[in-house]
Amino acid sequence: MNKLFLSRELYSVAYIKQAIEAFFELSEITLENIDDYFVCIFNSTKYETEITIKEFENYLIDLCNHLGMAR
Repeated sequence: MNKLFLSRELYSVAYIKQAIEAFFELSEITLENIDDYFVCIFNSTKYETEITIKEFENYLIDLCNHLGMAR
């Protein structure tokens, strides 16, 4: 699977976009809005897709912890 579903209640679109920019050399990531979720779709990943998604999610969580979870 190449999709990561992120709850709108937990994540800020601004932080998600910042994480997408940080990963631009590792994957082509598009962002969609589906129901109560932001959905990141990973294409053309430099490394294994599953690992890239997990690292992206870790990066996003760390980003939110350092900058605050304000939406």
